[in-house]
Amino acid sequence: MCMRTLKKILFHVSIGLLTVFLIVYFAASFRGADRDALKKRVSKGIGEMKVRLSACIDKALKTVGQCNRKVDYSDQFDDDLTQRIFEEEMRKFTMDRTGMTDFAMKFLGGTIVSSSYQAHDFGQAASGLLDPSSILEPDAFPGDCWAFAGSKADVVIRLFARIHVQNVTLEHIPPYISPTGDIKSAPRLFSVVGLDDPAADQGHSFGSYLYREGGPAVQTFPVQHPSDATFQFVRIYFQENHGNDKFTCVYRIRIHGERASAVILPPI
Repeated sequence: MCMRTLKKILFHVSIGLLTVFLIVYFAASFRGADRDALKKRVSKGIGEMKVRLSACIDKALKTVGQCNRKVDYSDQFDDDLTQRIFEEEMRKFTMDRTGMTDFAMKFLGGTIVSSSYQAHDFGQAASGLLDPSSILEPDAFPGDCWAFAGSKADVVIRLFARIHVQNVTLEHIPPYISPTGDIKSAPRLFSVVGLDDPAADQGHSFGSYLYREGGPAVQTFPVQHPSDATFQFVRIYFQENHGNDKFTCVYRIRIHGERASAVILPPI
């Protein structure tokens, strides 16, 4: 019973630590890394983690007196499972963590046409603040966000192609890498509207969405009210955050769908 229980504990702890290790490592290193070199470094880290966990389990057993012999648990790790986890995490990151084209991405031609918000005064740190266009860029490191006062703001995004809008993705940093240890400044409630004219006050409502505080950093929402029409412009209304009464931080918005034309519109 002792051995079986410890094997289960070791297995689940190792998978959890491995997943965290991969996510944090990829987030810090993926963009400029060589895939084979990255894999070797991650594999080395996994090997070191195996040895350390095995030593910890052995020490714990000796301390409580449940076993009287040294056991190497490193062979209990499923190498095939480790490989599958690695490949799955690589696949997610090479596909922008969603597996869908982001038609709002700035580097592909997406732009912010207009915005309405009140800037938050961060004092001496104000010189490093980013403008709304930062929410169309792939970086999502702590502090690398568009911050505005309060919880209400809106932006109009020009997509790089006319599309049938199908999904919207909101990304925020996870609490364990947040400088404050939480994500109270993350948007909570937001809505998406398709526009024929970027200056229009009304358009097609795709729905309102709740970004879950306890959910994954990248949360994708299927549109609640699909439309047969195609859109080149969308307005995002940010309406509530998770409790920060001073400011809201938006890290990234992605707009997904089916392109109506093979022609990619050039940037403005």
